[in-house]
Amino acid sequence: MATAAVLLGGGCVAPMSHNLTGRSLEQRALGIDAGAVFFSDESAEGFLPAVKVAYGISRDFDIGLQFDFLSTGFYCRKSFVNREEGLSFAGVAGLGLAAGGFYAYTGPVVSIKTGAFEPYFGPRLNLVIYGDNDSSSSIINWKEGSFVYPQATLGFCLWASGRVGFNGEVTYLIGETGLDDAVLTGMAGLMLRL
Repeated sequence: MATAAVLLGGGCVAPMSHNLTGRSLEQRALGIDAGAVFFSDESAEGFLPAVKVAYGISRDFDIGLQFDFLSTGFYCRKSFVNREEGLSFAGVAGLGLAAGGFYAYTGPVVSIKTGAFEPYFGPRLNLVIYGDNDSSSSIINWKEGSFVYPQATLGFCLWASGRVGFNGEVTYLIGETGLDDAVLTGMAGLMLRL
């Protein structure tokens, strides 16, 4: 917990977890996803909570709030192919704030649901704008300025029922992120559909 407390004084990163499949929620459905983001770089390892709450505006469009790693913001998902079984494809976008700046992201996500198993892949392009790094107590160090970088997420959902699932994923940040070290993260959590 000391690591988490020190990190909260750190900088802005786009949400590290993807935690989205190509399938949108049903109209007027509520989705609650909660778990932990595990991170590792050359200077630190640890975990922090990640929570998403989404609402199905229509069968193919969701909006939601997310708290992930060191960021808080909004996101949306538009499914272009939205199937209960088989291949689904969506576009996602988000924006928000964190302790040291601003983030925005966009990208596709594809998933294939076969029975209870649903693997997904979500490449994404992130924009982060970091403020001045004046915290000498932060484990994560960043460079002041704007950075655009891709990330790649590979994950899966294991659905215990149509309303309850468990998920896990691995995310890698690619290229110049503004952080001093490359970051590899994992996420594990519970998914509820109401």
